Amino acid sequence: EVLLVSQFTLCHVLKGNKPDFHNAMGPEPAAQMFDAFVELMRAQYKPDKVKTGAFGQYMKVDITNDGPVTLVLDSPSKQPKPSPSPSSPQQSPPQK
Repeated sequence: EVLLVSQFTLCHVLKGNKPDFHNAMGPEPAAQMFDAFVELMRAQYKPDKVKTGAFGQYMKVDITNDGPVTLVLDSPSKQPKPSPSPSSPQQSPPQK
């Protein structure tokens, strides 16, 4: 089964030691985007296996990871770029 939980309010910047949520998506477009994602997941997987919580509501979610893998998905633009390790050999540029 797949449990989809919206977390649009996680888009924040820190102002001092407090989070500022002005960059978070507004409720209406966020709900539309989330609904579109849910429909995409249901179209690509088993519709009866895709579950959601209540959008915009307080939810407490407990998980028991009963499998060999947990996947965390994030946008590629937010992923750090790997830096070459100092011990790895430097590649020379291709010769013409």
